[in-house]
Amino acid sequence: DRHLVRIDPGVYARALAGRVSLDAVVGITDRLDRAQQALSIAREIGDPVLLARALAAYGGVTAYNADIAVPALTEAVSLAQQTGDTRTLAEALTWRTYAAAMGEGDPVRTCSVGEQARSLADATGDGYLSRTCGWFLGLGHTFQGNLDTSVDLLSGVIAEAAAMRDILSECAARVILANTLAYRGDTDSALDNVYAAIDLVTADASPAHAGIAYASLAFVNLSA
Repeated sequence: DRHLVRIDPGVYARALAGRVSLDAVVGITDRLDRAQQALSIAREIGDPVLLARALAAYGGVTAYNADIAVPALTEAVSLAQQTGDTRTLAEALTWRTYAAAMGEGDPVRTCSVGEQARSLADATGDGYLSRTCGWFLGLGHTFQGNLDTSVDLLSGVIAEAAAMRDILSECAARVILANTLAYRGDTDSALDNVYAAIDLVTADASPAHAGIAYASLAFVNLSA
């Protein structure tokens, strides 16, 4: 800790927010101290761009708890709009999409916010965020029973993710596609996708995504 006094607080808060964002992406949600510290420093400094980034990261890592995530992401969206920071706005809306799906269980909001987030990600050239929004949208459509729309969306995400070697997006999209195909009664194709997802995360050693993939395997087998 004695070395931290030599680091500019704004630089340190940005680094913390970046680390928190990465934690959120790989499913590490039990290190809120970093997110809270980044947020506290950003508020103390009073830089709205930095604060928006810290809030977006905080909302991402707490997206499973809508009571915490939604206020943070709403503030992040507002600040990013005010400062014209489209990259942070796209990230905040992406996590808002996930919070709508997993924290609120609201597939309609998932799709409406997800479309906004994906359009912004595409406009800023952020392929990773665009693919993330793509599988969030697939999830939202599956929850609404729009199975064919979901299959088309997720298949596109998988193809793009495979081409870009984006293992996390491909795994997530394959898991949701497997569940969607199981709902549609196509168990063989569902199993093909879930085994492909398991192979991806086993090779990449991602425990959180592996857990999701194995949960999908159980679901598909039960639906057979």
